[in-house]
Amino acid sequence: MKQLIIKYICSLASVWWILPSPAYSQADHRSEPLQAMKEVVEHYQMSKYLSFDVTYHYSAEKDPHAYLDSLRGSYRLNGNDYWYSLDSTEVSNYQGTCVLLFKEDHIMYLLPANSRKKNVDFLAAMDSLLSHMQGAAPVLADVAGERKVLFNFGSTTPYKSIEYTIDKSSGFITRIREVVKSDQLYDPSVRGKIEGEIPYAIVDMDFSNYRSGTFDDRQLDTARYFKKDGQQYITVAPYDEYKIFLGAPNL
Repeated sequence: MKQLIIKYICSLASVWWILPSPAYSQADHRSEPLQAMKEVVEHYQMSKYLSFDVTYHYSAEKDPHAYLDSLRGSYRLNGNDYWYSLDSTEVSNYQGTCVLLFKEDHIMYLLPANSRKKNVDFLAAMDSLLSHMQGAAPVLADVAGERKVLFNFGSTTPYKSIEYTIDKSSGFITRIREVVKSDQLYDPSVRGKIEGEIPYAIVDMDFSNYRSGTFDDRQLDTARYFKKDGQQYITVAPYDEYKIFLGAPNL
């Protein structure tokens, strides 16, 4: 199940549009919640050498407190450069090169940085929502030191809703809750083979331990993974047993 959650996390930025819903104390105008979301994205982008932890929990919508699986991750972010680790998967995006590391398989993929989003995946998903609103109205609520922004998708997408919880004092996200058709956790090649009614699942992302200035560019630099000898890319210790693949021609 952990690998299914990881695949789902890597596809978060594919959310392209939403539909309005009258639920959850509908705001009269969409400008305020959209501004709140934009400020959050900018806050992450402008924070210098920011690190934080994330815990993912997966549960059925009908029983949200009974976790079926979970995994933990760590993030480091500095402008458009970032690194994160989720279970046995590691990603580093630094100054034009992106490295995807699959530790269980001892495989390393190299990609040009512009072939992936310039933000970590949950921020890229937020950018996608803000860029493809198509007149929809998110919903904003202020509760006891927190701001909650809710997106209801309607019945025409696999996503039922996404809710962002933002700590007012820090300006950072403390939780993202996604309610999504459970088949979205599976590889696209097998989704069509699932029979019967597909229930909704909940994927919670709980953010904690925000810190600034606890690392430097050395922890982001992709040179930690490989070196280039002429036209050849060669992995370096402790990754010298990994098989390296180029994810784009003329890298």
